[in-house]
Amino acid sequence: MTKASQTIRPNFFAIVLFVIFASFILSACAPDGSPLLGDVTGAGSFPGTAEIAFAGRVTDAKTGKWRNDYLVIVFLNGKEVGRKVSHLGKFKYSGEGVHDGLFDVRLANTYELTVADDFTYKSGQPLIMNTPDEQTPESRNIYKWFGDLAPGTIVRLEVPAKQIEYAIAIMPVPNSELSEAILNGPVTIDENGNVTALLDAVGQATVNVNSAKGTGSQKPAAQATDVNWGRPLTHFSGNRWQAWQLYVEGQVPGMTWEQFKDGVVQHNQHLMQTGYVFQYNQVYTLPIVSSN
Repeated sequence: MTKASQTIRPNFFAIVLFVIFASFILSACAPDGSPLLGDVTGAGSFPGTAEIAFAGRVTDAKTGKWRNDYLVIVFLNGKEVGRKVSHLGKFKYSGEGVHDGLFDVRLANTYELTVADDFTYKSGQPLIMNTPDEQTPESRNIYKWFGDLAPGTIVRLEVPAKQIEYAIAIMPVPNSELSEAILNGPVTIDENGNVTALLDAVGQATVNVNSAKGTGSQKPAAQATDVNWGRPLTHFSGNRWQAWQLYVEGQVPGMTWEQFKDGVVQHNQHLMQTGYVFQYNQVYTLPIVSSN
């Protein structure tokens, strides 16, 4: 055996080993085998098809604890189009790492929306959608990370140019307390936050997401009568309980704390972006004080 052949043979085996190793790495990253964006690894990305991802973390509003086993449902014009149960996981683009309470609901981007389209909250407040870092602004893969959302929260988003509305609803109670009909779906949602599953020949099962005590009551949450929202609040920093004590308690007849804590979010949906904490440099709407 010549010296040249002795040199070539080791090099040949080295090349073969490199090709095998590279093939293994590529197959692990293929679309069929890549982990989803919400998996614990967080290593995956959007597939080639156009998708919208609504993601966030289910968080107890009083204790700040992240909650698993809460059903999160997304609706398009009142009809269910996706659902996920909060769990331990990681959303690649949140920057939060692995944590409990994660939800990541994926929808087909039927209307071919991009970040250039105008999204707004129901209140009219602008909402900014995002594109994955590795994709262009024209990409039809878009997402929104909502951060911490409490059980019983409904986020309503509109795309005026398409005349559509998305609603992201976090059920007020864990799955163990929901009816089988709601768990199995599909369901619809109305303007009052009633999530309803139609049952063959039996009627329907309903849970009100805005239930004041978060018990999943079959009845809508009680509403304060004759209360108008239109009083501006500026230059205030604090949580909902502090705002209640300073500006509402005893000043707005007929309104309870439970009604205020839900109502103030409905009228100021940008509170959800700051973890329900009022920001000094923002403007908020409170109930009007009775003149009596």
